[in-house]
Amino acid sequence: MSVSAKCIFVLGMHRSGTSALTGLLCQFGAIAGKDLLPANDSNPKGFFESRAVVDLNNAILQAAGSSWDDMQALPVDWQRPPEMQPLRSDIAALFSSLFVAEGLRVIKDPRLSKTLPLWLDVLMEFGVQPVVVICVREPGTVAQSEKLMKGFPSLKSLLLYLDYGLHAELHSRNVTRTIVAYSDLLADWQGVLKRVDEELGLGLPLEAPGLAARGADFISPGLNRSQLDVGEFQRCGTLAEMAHTLYEALRVPNANEIDVLRQRFIAYQGDMQPWGVVLQHVQAIEERFPNVDLGQRFSYPRMQSRLSWTDTLAAEFDLANVVLSNWVYRAGRQSVHLSFDRRCVVEKFRLTFVNRPAYVRVHSLVLRQGSAVLGRWEHIREWLIGQSDSAFDLTDRANDAIDAWLFLDSKSYVDIKLPGNQRLSLDLHCHLDLDIEVADSSAAVNPLLAKLGQLSAEVIKLRKQWQARATKPAKEKHVFALVSDLTDLHGLLQQGLQMRDQKIVAQQHLFDHMREDLLRAEAQLDLLKDVMIGNLDDDPF
Repeated sequence: MSVSAKCIFVLGMHRSGTSALTGLLCQFGAIAGKDLLPANDSNPKGFFESRAVVDLNNAILQAAGSSWDDMQALPVDWQRPPEMQPLRSDIAALFSSLFVAEGLRVIKDPRLSKTLPLWLDVLMEFGVQPVVVICVREPGTVAQSEKLMKGFPSLKSLLLYLDYGLHAELHSRNVTRTIVAYSDLLADWQGVLKRVDEELGLGLPLEAPGLAARGADFISPGLNRSQLDVGEFQRCGTLAEMAHTLYEALRVPNANEIDVLRQRFIAYQGDMQPWGVVLQHVQAIEERFPNVDLGQRFSYPRMQSRLSWTDTLAAEFDLANVVLSNWVYRAGRQSVHLSFDRRCVVEKFRLTFVNRPAYVRVHSLVLRQGSAVLGRWEHIREWLIGQSDSAFDLTDRANDAIDAWLFLDSKSYVDIKLPGNQRLSLDLHCHLDLDIEVADSSAAVNPLLAKLGQLSAEVIKLRKQWQARATKPAKEKHVFALVSDLTDLHGLLQQGLQMRDQKIVAQQHLFDHMREDLLRAEAQLDLLKDVMIGNLDDDPF
């Protein structure tokens, strides 16, 4: 059969060297298509995946009630639903476009490990011989790479590793195939390529001038950017042992051992289903809070800063002129970035730092256009032109040169004008950077009490001064009444703040207990995962 009558399918788990192997084949004349996914930081030399192939495989898995990272088994009759018939037609149309011109075609997509039977059924109608390359890599390194690239827990990556590897091996048993280890490809790509060419009968131009140099330039040890975390891999228990068994059984193909392993894994897939549901919820939380680690996601609240503006100092603020920045509260200084989403003219800002009661220390505000600085507020109180009734300037009370503000509710704000009384035209390249520290509002109690103590001493001093005067007794009586009222007010404020302080401390204790309960639940979940996945075959009876 001629070279043009063959089609190479490259199978294997994600991050297992499928891109490197396919790219090498393309250096020696194989054709992967024109609509290839672009290279990125994950694969700087390219994926060599046709967008049409990836879209088709995603549609196939969706029609089967699954997805590429589903940890559950595909239904036994996944190819039979009526939704599959239009997809068969789409595969046929794709093959028709692929085989118009002469040449060796290569189709690569890790999802083919699960969907290959449907592709092979359609390919039979074209009289084209399929051949298969299965790429394998150490499972612990794959899990580490998936963690770095996609944030997957190691247990999930190993489950997918077994699912993809076992499907790829089973679906290609009746097809001419070869298996390539990623470590072998990096160590001796020429020897691996020669073996692939011989075992699949590809007829690659291995001796053509200049191709060896292109191959050497494409394959290099630098492609291996993930290192095995032995401790984390071993903590995955029996699942790690199963993945390692599959890796060794594929490197030196052992059908009997793989069949036994497949039965064990099918049992595990059923047993781990409850944990898989929980993990999907955890991943949803991670996608919603992308900027901090999982412990912080459980422990700290979501925050929001808001910026409004007007084009003149006399103008009222318009709700249409608002930009937001969502971030996660944690201890220490924070950088909050507010980007303008339209062109505008600005003469004053209304700034809301947080959407909850908080004590905020402002180190600086910087208005930028790209990297250029348009304005810098070292102390916003110098440019303050208004504030809400629930926003209090505590800078002097805190005895600190850094601006300190107490915001008592989500409607607290401060209005400021631009340094130097500027009026600026801003565009989409402009943004306001906030360098702030945020603490619970209870952190403002001490400076407030200190100021009230100072006020009390001043009131007492004023009372004594008026008591020493003998003139204007009538007015003096009114002054004494005012001073008495101020003293009483101070006492009430002090009592109120003390009660507020006690309430805040009690709430903080409650939050601490809730946080401990969440972390304890997370630890119990880890134990549950180990029991359900790592040790299910350790029967105590």
